[in-house]
Amino acid sequence: MIEVLAEKPSRAIRIFSSHHEQERETIRFWNSKSMEEKLQGTLDAIELAYALKGIDVHSKGSNRSVVRVQPVRG
Repeated sequence: MIEVLAEKPSRAIRIFSSHHEQERETIRFWNSKSMEEKLQGTLDAIELAYALKGIDVHSKGSNRSVVRVQPVRG
C-alpha cells in the first residue's frame, strides 16, 4: 500500500496493490470506529445516494400517517 498525505493531516490517499488488500483495510477502518461513528457513516452514505438521485431527504415528510386504533370493549 502506498500512502500519500493530503493537505489535511487527517486525510490520506491510499493506493492498494489488490482489491483484497483494500477490503482488509476497509474492514480494519470500520472496526476501529465507535457505533455512533458507524451509524453516522451509514446516514451520510444514504443521504449521498439520495442526493445523487436528486432527492433531498430533509425536505420530504413521511408519505404515511400513523393511526392508533383503540379496541372496543364489551
